[in-house]
Amino acid sequence: MDDTGGRQHLAERWTVPQSWWIASELCRRDSTLRVVQDYADGSLRLRVSRDLPRDSGGEPHITLHPVRGIEGLGPAQWSTWPMVFGESDPHAWIKRIESKFGWALGPTPATTTRSLTYRLIAQILAGTVNQRHQIRAISWNSMLGSTPHDSSWLSNFRGVESVLAPSGRPQDPPLWVLFRESSAGLLVLSESGFAYRRDGHKPTDLMARYTNRRYMDDVLLGLLPPSQKTM
Repeated sequence: MDDTGGRQHLAERWTVPQSWWIASELCRRDSTLRVVQDYADGSLRLRVSRDLPRDSGGEPHITLHPVRGIEGLGPAQWSTWPMVFGESDPHAWIKRIESKFGWALGPTPATTTRSLTYRLIAQILAGTVNQRHQIRAISWNSMLGSTPHDSSWLSNFRGVESVLAPSGRPQDPPLWVLFRESSAGLLVLSESGFAYRRDGHKPTDLMARYTNRRYMDDVLLGLLPPSQKTM
C-alpha cells in the first residue's frame, strides 16, 4: 500500500477478489441483480445493477473499481478500498450499499446459480492472490480487446459451444472465462451454474456440488488444471 498523490492504494490482487465477493453477496441477497464488466481508466471494473437491458439508462448501480474503490451512480466516489478493508464486519458495506439503493428489501433468497458463479470466481482469485501470475476473469461477451473473440479454442472445453449465442447476439447465459497470462483459458463458467473444463470433462453442475454441504471447497474441487489449483 502506498500514498501516491495523498491517497492510499491497495494492490489489485486484493481488491479484485474483494470486488467479486461484494458483487456475489449483493446478487445472492437480491436475485434481480447481476454483474457486467467493462474496461475504463486502464482497469477492468465490475458494475452491479438490476438485470435490465444495458440501454435502459439511469438505473441505480455501483461500480467496483480495482483502484478507486466503490462508486455509486454518478462521478462521486463512495468509498476507497482502505475504508472497505478497514471495516471489521465484511458485510457492513453490503448493508450500506443495499440501504443506499433499496436492494434486498425482502427476505434474503437462497444462493442462485448466478451468485454462486460470482462467488466461485471470488474464491479462485483470492486463492491465487500471492502467486506470481494472477488469474483474471473476463466476460466472454464484454467485447474487451483482451478477450479472444475467435471461439475455436473453446472446443477444448466440452459443452461450451452448445451454449454460445449466435454471432452478434448477446450471450445468454453469460459466460466468464478464467485466464492466466496468455493462456487460452483455464476454465469457463456459466451463470446458469455450470463449469466447463479442459481435457474432455463433462460440464460440472456447480449448484449440485454446493447444495451437498454448502462448502465452496466442494464446488472448487478439481475444476482447475492441476498446475493451476489455488493455494
